[in-house]
Amino acid sequence: MQSCAATDPSARSGGSIGTDALAQPRGGPTRARLSPAAADAETGRRLWDLSERLTGRRFPLRPVPG
Repeated sequence: MQSCAATDPSARSGGSIGTDALAQPRGGPTRARLSPAAADAETGRRLWDLSERLTGRRFPLRPVPG
């Protein structure tokens, strides 16, 4: 799935790629819905801050094109 998400020109920022098999780790790649937690901006900000603290690295955010 990672290579599909990284190389598929139709993949969009803020989206998710999952399998087309119901509740299975195998299957073909397809667009998947984000859970409310995954789409929550405050949760994302806290995760980003924690990642920077734990790695000791700063990862500047760039604006996502609309």
